[in-house]
Amino acid sequence: MLMLSADAIKISDTGVISPSSIRMESWVKTGTSTAKTSYNARFQVVGYTSSGTSHVIQTSTTNTPTANFSTANAASYSYYVITLYDAGGTTNALDSQTIPVLTDKAAYTIYLDNENHTFAGTNSAAINQSVTVGVFAYKGRVQVASNVGTIENLPNGMGATINSNNSTSASITFTVNTNMTSPSGSITIPIIVDGITFNKTFSYSIAFAGADGTSVTILGSYNTIEEL
Repeated sequence: MLMLSADAIKISDTGVISPSSIRMESWVKTGTSTAKTSYNARFQVVGYTSSGTSHVIQTSTTNTPTANFSTANAASYSYYVITLYDAGGTTNALDSQTIPVLTDKAAYTIYLDNENHTFAGTNSAAINQSVTVGVFAYKGRVQVASNVGTIENLPNGMGATINSNNSTSASITFTVNTNMTSPSGSITIPIIVDGITFNKTFSYSIAFAGADGTSVTILGSYNTIEEL
């Protein structure tokens, strides 16, 4: 019979794989006896991906009662099937066990440190200026890299520059000039983390200057003197 040192492989939300290896043992019982004896056999480990593709990870080349296999590549597989074969080859299967790969799926938190900004303006358009918005992503409590995607549908007169992309210090600099007359609006910012796209919204407006007051022409002036 096949005995294993673990019945599952776990991957934490920070990518730590546990255990780092699994010990495989071959044992045999004779008759009704509860005693077991180690048995020289061969072990084969096959990994299965989420799409069902299988890969032979390890096959014993000699007869042995024990063997170990590394779980270092467990993130590439959904589960493993470990089969115990009779000594001499991989023809006569004696026992097998399935080892699932369990992943802790931590919640993602994605945010901009400034989601609303008001640009100063004249009475009809924006004034040349810029603002930098930080992009932050967390997986559970751990900050992870933010990959800012293509920012589209910017209003006329506004540009966007992505800084330090695909890092934990990513940011976006929005620059406006006097061609920007759109009084307000919003821009969708795609942020990719671990292959997942999250859309955040940056809202903007222009604080237009007040209109000049109506001019007055003074035709003349006079003083009034009151006698007591």
